[in-house]
Amino acid sequence: MTHILNLPSRKVFIRDLSVSARVAASLPEGPSAGQSQGKKLKEWLVTCSGKEFSLTVAWLQGTLIEVNDRDGYLWLDDGTGLAKISGHNKLPFMSYVLSKGQYVMVIGKMVSAGECPSLLAIKVQILYDQENAQRAWPIEVKDQILYASSS
Repeated sequence: MTHILNLPSRKVFIRDLSVSARVAASLPEGPSAGQSQGKKLKEWLVTCSGKEFSLTVAWLQGTLIEVNDRDGYLWLDDGTGLAKISGHNKLPFMSYVLSKGQYVMVIGKMVSAGECPSLLAIKVQILYDQENAQRAWPIEVKDQILYASSS
């Protein structure tokens, strides 16, 4: 059985998720994964820095521009676009309060693409060394893309 938490996350820019396309999913999800009625995970075809790859789980970093705990969504800006992150208020072990202006890492299941991609949060973490994390992020994304394409 393939579970969403067992899948690798891919570091990407929000602009690249915006123009991604959904492809046929082949990974079953949930307890009925071995059965034909098992729910399928969505898989997305993404082009980042000229390289094409598929993903189900994305890793984003950026600044929170809105936090809505009541309705359970965040708006994240990584400098290339905006993404809506839902479900952060249902994550277990969140011992800190998220607020506008914080620089965070978000790992989430891709839900939709388009002008404003949407993800379902799996993990949200505040990155306290904002200056260094923000400066390193574009390099990390491009490095992962180059490394993944060379193997």
